[in-house]
Amino acid sequence: MPEGTDGDRWRKCCRFNFDGLVKSPIHPRRINSGASLALKGHAGYLGTRMLHGAMAYIRQVNAQGGIHGRQITVIAYDDG
Repeated sequence: MPEGTDGDRWRKCCRFNFDGLVKSPIHPRRINSGASLALKGHAGYLGTRMLHGAMAYIRQVNAQGGIHGRQITVIAYDDG
């Protein structure tokens, strides 16, 4: 990528993180995933059903050892 692109800035940020100047956001035993859903209000039914479906699959993946040995965790926020 040419100098000054978003990808170039990202690589510099990661190099900064892995040089030990900033703690790496990568956790060795888990993968954090975030979701912003309508969990209350008039659209709450849709958001809760989506979260329940996603969690069913994530529980299945975690029961089989996760992804490369890392468990998936979900952090859900109500945006409704």
